[in-house]
Amino acid sequence: MTDISPLLATLFGRRVAQTVSRRRDATLLAALVLLVLATPIADVAPRAQLVIAAATVAFLLACLQQADARSGLRVPARLLVVFWLILKLPFPWVDGTWVAAAAAAVLAILTLGVIWLVARRLAHADRVDSELLCGAIGAYLLLGVFWAGTYEIISAAAPAAFAGPGGAVPNRSALLYFSFTTLTTTGYGDITAVNPVARMWTIFEAIIGTVYNATVVARLVSLYGARAR
Repeated sequence: MTDISPLLATLFGRRVAQTVSRRRDATLLAALVLLVLATPIADVAPRAQLVIAAATVAFLLACLQQADARSGLRVPARLLVVFWLILKLPFPWVDGTWVAAAAAAVLAILTLGVIWLVARRLAHADRVDSELLCGAIGAYLLLGVFWAGTYEIISAAAPAAFAGPGGAVPNRSALLYFSFTTLTTTGYGDITAVNPVARMWTIFEAIIGTVYNATVVARLVSLYGARAR
């Protein structure tokens, strides 16, 4: 089992830890879906912070498990998680705007590292299985989460960079929604990028999302065809 497995065995039992260790990409995908679905709950139920905290912890554990697959990333990933947890502690200075931006930056860096790990597995895979499919979908969701984190940083640096309905400044949930509508090139138009830097950055997200879909589908089809032959 990976190094994070003893912690999982302590929290959830050895059998669960072994299953999670074998289904690394499926665990990441499940944590991502939980995080994306849980984030808007704070807008509807302000007291549901426990759900969001649980979803974030599950995502962080999944990221650590991914980092354990490559020894050079274990220590940096753990340091990033510890730093993020320190920023989230109830200290008097945590209400500052820079703290939220720093936490978003730490999460974005960690997410980018996991995207790189999943992309490596997609590039070096020799067959299509359920884990590879979960990794492909998970990487796509990771792109949306990564860009949402960068939008939080931009919004903290320039509060008027994004405009919501009525000119309101979008919160974290709204920026996550905006990120995925941009990634999928849906573009409902209810949230717009006003700052020139933010506009150009959203264009890159739309391009990456389109290229990713085309590349991954071609890769999966080629692997399936080679396996069939």
